[in-house]
Amino acid sequence: MNKAAIFALAACALPASGYAQQFEDLDALEARVSQETGAPVRTIDRRVRLAKCPERPIVEVPVMGAVAVRCLSIGWRLRVALMIERDAPSTQAPVLMIKRGDEIDINVIGEGFELLSQGVAMDDAARGQMVRVKSLTSQAISRGIAVAPGAVEISR
Repeated sequence: MNKAAIFALAACALPASGYAQQFEDLDALEARVSQETGAPVRTIDRRVRLAKCPERPIVEVPVMGAVAVRCLSIGWRLRVALMIERDAPSTQAPVLMIKRGDEIDINVIGEGFELLSQGVAMDDAARGQMVRVKSLTSQAISRGIAVAPGAVEISR
């Protein structure tokens, strides 16, 4: 048997679906960024291979024509460029997901643990922005990232 035949047999034996699921779906990531920002995105370089994020990646607020997409649990971060007109002034304010005084869920994520508690927001925040939160149980003040309406994640 020659080398080409051995390679072809070995390639057929690999589970294609398991291999494809090891990486983040860049098409879905582009669609999500476009949907959440309301702007078309520049194509992400297909040579980029991001490990599959176990939770939904965070799409931060646009800054200087791009957004950062982050996976907190794995630690990767990707900047995605938006196709926006630079001459047009931005009249759209970021949509606030958390308002000062709101009762919120605080999800603390660390290496090997995850803790959910309740707290109060001390600042206004849009998705992806930092916000100060005060724990209802310990009265401790921490900083986290607004990830959803009424939800903040803190990485330890």
